[in-house]
Amino acid sequence: AMQYLDLPPERCLLVGDRLETDIKMGQDAGMQTAIVLSGATTRQAAECWTPAPDVILGDVGELRNYLPLLSQG
Repeated sequence: AMQYLDLPPERCLLVGDRLETDIKMGQDAGMQTAIVLSGATTRQAAECWTPAPDVILGDVGELRNYLPLLSQG
């Protein structure tokens, strides 16, 4: 997707509900990451993950509150 959109990983955000697959893949690729707690991951597990996801969301609807902040950082 990054190649298709011609974007570097720093300009991408991977959103997922599994730390071991989704978040790890985004972190390994150099992307910012957001874990969604409406799926397979608990808040406690997300807070203990190293390195921590950039954002912990209760559900994907909360993403709109964070996109402007992530694009600045």
